Amino acid sequence: MRISCSISVFVVVISGWVNGTLYAQHPVSLPAFHTETRKIDLAPYTLQSPNRIVPDFRLIKGVNGEILVGFQHNHDAVLLRCNATGERIGKAIELKEYWLCAVYPMQDGSLVILASKNVRNDYIADYPNTLYFLTVSAAGEITTNRPLFGGEGHGPGKSWFDGRSKSAQIAFNGTHFGIYFEVQKNWAAAGQPDDIHNGDMFVETDLIGQIIPETTQFWTASHSSTLQIAEGPDQSFYTMTIGDAYPYGLQVYNRNTRESYVAWPPEEDRLSSEACNSSTAAGMLKFMDYRNNGLIAVLGTLDQPNLSWDTKVDPLFLKMDLQGHILEKKYLAVTPNSGESTISVNKFGENYLVAFGEGNVYANDWKASTFSWCVVDADGNFVYNPVEVLLPFGTDSELIPVSETTFSWCTG
Repeated sequence: MRISCSISVFVVVISGWVNGTLYAQHPVSLPAFHTETRKIDLAPYTLQSPNRIVPDFRLIKGVNGEILVGFQHNHDAVLLRCNATGERIGKAIELKEYWLCAVYPMQDGSLVILASKNVRNDYIADYPNTLYFLTVSAAGEITTNRPLFGGEGHGPGKSWFDGRSKSAQIAFNGTHFGIYFEVQKNWAAAGQPDDIHNGDMFVETDLIGQIIPETTQFWTASHSSTLQIAEGPDQSFYTMTIGDAYPYGLQVYNRNTRESYVAWPPEEDRLSSEACNSSTAAGMLKFMDYRNNGLIAVLGTLDQPNLSWDTKVDPLFLKMDLQGHILEKKYLAVTPNSGESTISVNKFGENYLVAFGEGNVYANDWKASTFSWCVVDADGNFVYNPVEVLLPFGTDSELIPVSETTFSWCTG
């Protein structure tokens, strides 16, 4: 259990931009910048998670320069709105008996939230096994509360939402939401021992969370992990995940045409199912985006996307076409003596703001290490070269753009 009464915010104002356009030579070193710090007061709440399996908090880019801070207070999820310098605005949003999974801020100030609950659970104590679609008005009132998947138990033939990680993602194409999440299924026949495995599921919903039945796609990647989703051309949705065998590697999936590709590594470099077993965890896919009729991915990897628990990794930028053919492959840093396993990526104008570091280090009593940040364009070229920052950057830390020229460092 972790308890804290505040979250730190570190605001960086970059002077190298005019109306969102970089006017310095490309790429550039760090320009003059201004910083200030503030603590976000969580009172009367405490950062308290009875179930350590579930991540404790989220730091999310809102609209109009807002920062959204979500965390667990006992068995309830709480979401706070803050301005760019960490001052709380409006009232807290309380989600009773929910675990927070993902938040999509709408332009009118309302929020679409994916959250989970413990429903008819006979599997793991305090395990959120059912995914819900919630909408919250700009005034902070819950206006929709609709179950999406799970809540039917865990016996033979049953499936449920796998709520033990950051295992649900959401995108919006203007009329529908695309939702991509991890599931588990007990494949045992009646009377047989449990045979439980991990997979994925995709659905589209309308604006109030009603699933469009013909869009449902169940188990298109076995042992998938670290899911991502993005809106593509013509209101399509693309997803990415990393599987350990079926398929092996970084899978790209067009959810409208139902075509899938393994984008990386090349076929000749892929491991066999015998060499890549459950002791080799699926890798760290941190971000995806659709841009200029292509797809972008950022992941923590080395030579293979699948990682053992002690594998040292570096942040890798991939650009590919819509059929999964790699167009650009660039490591943003190469650090053979340390693993850059904690990575944050957010859109920053027409570019991407990236932070990376070791994260919480086991050998240092799980204390957060320092980090570096950079800005890259849609081809992975540095707009700002990596800059080391002597501040902690842990598993739940984020760099959040709050304008075209400003971003905030937030950490617990």
